[in-house]
Order: sequence, then structure tokens, then C-alpha cells
Amino acid sequence: MLSFVMLGLVAIGGTVVVLTSDPRRQAITLSVYGVLLSVLFLILPRPTSR
Repeated sequence: MLSFVMLGLVAIGGTVVVLTSDPRRQAITLSVYGVLLSVLFLILPRPTSR
């Protein structure tokens, strides 16, 4: 359930990053987006290997 919420936040964050035009705001949104991607990477389970 938490992974779906994080995927939604990453999708919204990516949209915000793309639509931001001011360079100062781009730096802030890219920083937040990087943190969101890092948390998503830590939350998602790794695929099982055989």
C-alpha cells in the first residue's frame, strides 16, 4: 500500500519538475524529487532471484 502512495508521489513530483520554469524553483523541485526517488527505492521490495 505504501509503495503505491510513493509511486503516486513520484509521478506527481515528476510532473511538477517538468512544469517548473524558474531555475531557482527547479533546484528545489529536483531536490525534493531526488529524495522521493530515494525513498521509493528503499521502500520497494527487490525482485526475487532464482
